[in-house]
Amino acid sequence: MILEYAVLGRGKPLVILHGLLGSSENWNGTGSRLGAFYTVYVPDARNHGRSPHTEEMNFPSMAGDVLEFMDAAGLASCFLLGHSMGGKTAMEVALQAPDRVNRLIVADMGPARHEAHFSDVLSALDGYD
Repeated sequence: MILEYAVLGRGKPLVILHGLLGSSENWNGTGSRLGAFYTVYVPDARNHGRSPHTEEMNFPSMAGDVLEFMDAAGLASCFLLGHSMGGKTAMEVALQAPDRVNRLIVADMGPARHEAHFSDVLSALDGYD
């Protein structure tokens, strides 16, 4: 899946993955400041922001999206920062392709499984117009 993204700054590549119900815009302020040291890439996850929407929503697929994004952006490897849902996705990226992650930063997310709750939240949100 081709993800929409923002790019800020210049330097070594840093990819930031936002949390559930967020978007790349959540990282404009921090991304701009980090842009003094890094080229900051902030993709919108599938079903978020300006990226395509799909029925499939799981961490292996989202990690695949990030790797496909990195390929399209010409990033052989990067520093990877993930917040909440993005943290879980970042951990999956590191598991799928450890050679592509120079450093991994995970904020507000542990390695425990939360899929049942995650599905419940998404199902509840489907009920709103």
